[in-house]
Amino acid sequence: MNLTMKCQPRLLAVSLILGLSASLPVFAADYEGVVGWADLIRMSVPVSGLVKSVEVRPGQIVEQGATLLQLDSVPFNARVSEAVARRDGLVRQEAEARLDAERVQELYNRTVASDSELQQALIVSERAESALRQAQSKVTQSIWERDNAKLKAPFPARVLAVNVAAGEVVVTALQAPVLIELARAGQFMALVDIDAADVLSLALDQAVSVSVAGRQYDGRIDAITALRDVEPVRYRVSVRFEADERVVAGIPATVSLP
Repeated sequence: MNLTMKCQPRLLAVSLILGLSASLPVFAADYEGVVGWADLIRMSVPVSGLVKSVEVRPGQIVEQGATLLQLDSVPFNARVSEAVARRDGLVRQEAEARLDAERVQELYNRTVASDSELQQALIVSERAESALRQAQSKVTQSIWERDNAKLKAPFPARVLAVNVAAGEVVVTALQAPVLIELARAGQFMALVDIDAADVLSLALDQAVSVSVAGRQYDGRIDAITALRDVEPVRYRVSVRFEADERVVAGIPATVSLP
């Protein structure tokens, strides 16, 4: 009886330790890799034009929606004004043609107008309506071109590269050139390559630990990508983590995977 009483605290302590261990993540192996940028994008404008201003420099941190680059807006505004003026003129023409067709239809119904007169009036009305739709499409397109004659940051970002200067002409007829390169500010990717057998225990969004320059960070698996032209097959695990500006792409990282 006394022996049982003495063993109970020890059993309880062991149970508590085992329970606590079960609730904590267990990391089986450390993998050496490198830090990469998160959400790297290469931006361009979809229209051709003269670069009026470049508002950012490499290394700069910008907020979401910040203007990065602007083309000269003069030709774009002119095309919008021209398209709107043509559209407004065709609005009046279409209204007159439609009213004339209605008038001829009424005369035709009273057997005053002939078949050919009615058909001619309907053709004129349909052509005027078609021309108006085309003009409205031109207005929409010209406004879209004007609004896209600038680049804005799609998210809080670090400017990695600026490949254009004010005064240069951007031509997008064949292929839009990369003007500015961005990565998401405050987030990074730890990249490690592992064997196929080690992938079986991993899952997207799984919590893992990342070590960079002696500091520990909480991360989550963002992607598991099969590497091409590698035999035997290996996989690149991308772990997203948040860190301050003391972390940059290219420095070593250690990822502890379960």
